[in-house]
Amino acid sequence: NLKSVKRKCHFLGQGAVESESLLSMQEVSQQQLIENGVHKGGAIVGLSTKKESDLGHWYGELAEEKDDYFSGKKYNSKGNLITGSYSWINGNCGDVDAQKYRGRGFKMLTGLDTYSSYWVYRGWLSINDFDRYWWDDPQYKKKNPPKMKKRFPQIDSPQKITENTYNCLDAGGFFIVGFRGKTVRIMDGDKNGKVDDNQVIENVTSAINGGYKGLAERKSFTKKAKEVIGDDVE
Repeated sequence: NLKSVKRKCHFLGQGAVESESLLSMQEVSQQQLIENGVHKGGAIVGLSTKKESDLGHWYGELAEEKDDYFSGKKYNSKGNLITGSYSWINGNCGDVDAQKYRGRGFKMLTGLDTYSSYWVYRGWLSINDFDRYWWDDPQYKKKNPPKMKKRFPQIDSPQKITENTYNCLDAGGFFIVGFRGKTVRIMDGDKNGKVDDNQVIENVTSAINGGYKGLAERKSFTKKAKEVIGDDVE
């Protein structure tokens, strides 16, 4: 759980960066361009920023909303590779899932695997409605879902994560505790909650993301959380 003050500080500090200080609770897409043979990210796709509660459905449910950003390689404006396709990772079953289960919530829950686990946790989906480890099905590995013997989860409204503040934060906490247990143990290594303990913040960042993206901001927000919630952490 995230009941201790030190865990809360790290959770809020990390999440503040990924949610742009609570201003963005869904992953947005970026135009992908090729300039002089170099892949680069362009402008943000406006429709991907629109609240799905305003759309009345998840972004991509309509054919005209298909967004190749999620199913392709992603580059930033400097031409650096951000990450690859979401189509066949985290339990996703193709290009539609790549967009359907884009990052949402305070910690950007991503992929059918994590979504279905959270849905079961909330009681929105029964574990009897699908088979565990469906990605181990031989036909999944061949990218052929129609012939899979294992049943994968069916989620109609993935945008439920962002329909209210509680779901956004709860999904974030669920992800950290359920999928990043090592991260929680690293948070506990923050001795006395020292405001200037940069090494622990770096370790938490690496455990969550596998890298150090946005490290300066993560340090700043985590330290601010410690100042507000309390420096002397038991």
